[in-house]
Amino acid sequence: LRRASAKNITAVIPYYGYSRQDRLTKNSDGTTETAEPIAASDVARMLEAMGVDRVMCMDLHNDSLRGFFAPTTPVEHLLPGPVAA
Repeated sequence: LRRASAKNITAVIPYYGYSRQDRLTKNSDGTTETAEPIAASDVARMLEAMGVDRVMCMDLHNDSLRGFFAPTTPVEHLLPGPVAA
């Protein structure tokens, strides 16, 4: 993506397809189970490897998906409610 001499690259993702693939894991206390996305981290690493500077996603399944990106890559989580109403 950088070969075109782009200053910034923003990935606009209307549907983050792998965000709903959750795996149930137990917390450190062993009692409560939480859902952890598996393939979403792979997609985040792939986008960063391609040189994406900013990510804009629409209606993420889980807001914790922002944590899969590096702190230098801002992730905008856009909600359709205010626009569609």
